[in-house]
Amino acid sequence: MHLSHEGRISQQVWLSLPERFTNVAIDAAVFMPNHMHGIVIIKKPPVTVQDSNIPEGFKPHMQKLEDQRLATRPEAYKLPSVGEFVRTFKAASTRLIRKNGSPSFAWQANYWLTILPTKEHVNRTRHYIYHNPATWQKDKLYTVQ
Repeated sequence: MHLSHEGRISQQVWLSLPERFTNVAIDAAVFMPNHMHGIVIIKKPPVTVQDSNIPEGFKPHMQKLEDQRLATRPEAYKLPSVGEFVRTFKAASTRLIRKNGSPSFAWQANYWLTILPTKEHVNRTRHYIYHNPATWQKDKLYTVQ
């Protein structure tokens, strides 16, 4: 799959998302001519001092450190919703794509969400993603680009 100008911009935005969402990691992804597939991993936020097994005598000191971290990196304690993540990706990539020569570009209105509960599901989905370009001509929305 050779990415179009819009695909290259979308891929750059996709790869930059973990900088904005510190509790998110991205895994396998592929950009197709009219859609994309990607695996998003939402990581757990750090355990707070109050929720930890830290001995009571250490909690005041640890609470000060946590308060400092919260003041400088509040995003580390916030889990984004999948909708927030997708909305940010679509908005940022659309804005850049329109600004860079495709003023009518738009993503489809929604997205598909599948929860991958086991490592086997993750591996099957990675395989699907990596091999998706090979099946593009069989796609019901296939168009010659």
